[in-house]
Formats: sequence, C-alpha cells, structure tokens
Amino acid sequence: MGVRSTVGVGSVFHLELDCVVRRRREGDPEPTAVPPQSAPADPLRLLVIEDDADCRERLVQGLALAGFAVDAAVDAPDAVERAGATPYDGITLDLKPGDRPGLQALHDIRVQGESRAAAVIGMSMPTVSGETAAFAIADILGKPSRAQDVRDVIARLGLPREPRARAMVVDDDPVARQLMAGTLEQLEIDVVTFPDGRQALDGLDAHRPDVLVLDLMMPDFDGFAVLDAIGRRPGLQQLRVIIWTSLMLTDDEYARLARSALAIVGKGGGAIETLLARLAGWRGGAALALDGGDR
Repeated sequence: MGVRSTVGVGSVFHLELDCVVRRRREGDPEPTAVPPQSAPADPLRLLVIEDDADCRERLVQGLALAGFAVDAAVDAPDAVERAGATPYDGITLDLKPGDRPGLQALHDIRVQGESRAAAVIGMSMPTVSGETAAFAIADILGKPSRAQDVRDVIARLGLPREPRARAMVVDDDPVARQLMAGTLEQLEIDVVTFPDGRQALDGLDAHRPDVLVLDLMMPDFDGFAVLDAIGRRPGLQQLRVIIWTSLMLTDDEYARLARSALAIVGKGGGAIETLLARLAGWRGGAALALDGGDR
C-alpha cells in the first residue's frame, strides 16, 4: 500500500537517517545484546510506534537497556493519544503502523499535544517478503512542506552556529535541490548539493557535512542505498540525515522502496543490534541533539 499523508503546503522538503533491522526467525542465533549503560538521572523518554510485536519487543528491551525510558504504541491512534499526553524526547516510527500511515501519525503528533517538538530517531518499514527494515534517523520531513517545517527540523538537530554548520543536499530533482538549498542558506548554513547518491558519497570526505538532506526516491542508487553505504563507512555512523522525500508515494514507489530495504537486509546491512547501538550513542545527545546542544 502507498503512504498517504499531507504535511503542509508550499516548498518541498523531508528527512531521515540509516540502519536496518531483520526479523528473527526460529533457529537464528540469539541477538547480541546492547551493552548496558549507566542511566542518566533524567533519561530521555522515547515512544516506540511499531505494530509488529516481535520488532516492538526487541526495540523496547534494547532501548531500555541502553538507558532510555521507553513507552510503546501498537498503532497510530494509540501513538497520537500517548504523545498528546506525554512529552516524549524522541519517537521511533513504523512507516505504516496498523490502520494508518505512520507519517500521518507523526503529522498528527506535531499538530498539538505534549510531543509536538519530539524528534524522530528511528523508522521501520515492512518489506515485500514480510521482513522488517529499520533505519536510525534524525527526523522526518516530507514533500511538500513549508519553509517553517524545515526550520523546526533544523532547530531540533541543534546544529553548531560557530563555525557555520554544513549541509549536503542529495536529490535528482534540480528544482527541489535549489529550494532546499535556498531555505538552508537563509538559516545561515553552508550548503553543497548533489544530483546523485554515488556522487554524494564520493564528496562526503571532502565536505564533511553536519547534516545530510537525502531524497529516498532516486533512480539506480536510491536513498536506502546511500544510508546503507554511510552506515558501513567508519566515522560516518553518527552523521545526522534528514530524509526528504514525497509522502504521497504510489503503490509502485512504496514497493520499490520495500525491495530496496529488503536488499539491504538480505546482504546483512544494519541488523537491529546496530540500530540499538546507534540510538544508544544518541542517548546523551552526542549525535542527535535532542536537548538542543551541539554535537
């Protein structure tokens, strides 16, 4: 099924980061536990939105072990109700939980309630074979959206002001690249753009961005392939990525993304333990400045 959501009107924008989860089958070896960490006096509170019971249980247990305070929602209405009453620091989001698209749930959470400013720090989506692919992300912003939506996302990341933060925008649509670059430059962020995921990967070492703005739907080497490549490169695992892509996906587009995610799962990219380790590294705000601090 396609993802259907309307996040706003005006210019075009969206956001994400990387890591992959595989559903455990009978006979598979026991997963490697995330090493326990000393919990802070006031741990970050997360809401896990996940309709798959096995994936939800593993996420909740792993995040709790990593020092987060965790609640879980089984579907979108449950998530919206919980987030309206509780001020969560971050959300792990199922792309299509239960009977409503996850991105629509995120939109509803940000309209009103106690968790309007919560960052999205993880996402999962079903693949064509029933596997679950999951990615550690910094936040989600969809096309189309207002310039204010971009400002809100950037504010949640807590990017440095001195020296000026650096952003890389990757999108095969030249108009979209120009719109995003212009909005980021208005926020006093230095911007470099690329029309292709492979070119962007080649430029990462030279440009060393603080944030990567990445479209998912690109020909040949799509956003998931970029995310997988970033996750495999030393020193880039903590790069904050804004996935910027249309939330009005057709059935064919959604199936294409699911096949791409499944291919990453199939070659051993980003197991759930990797996702949990990444999020554990974010617990103190080092990679994702939930508290507004710099990286």
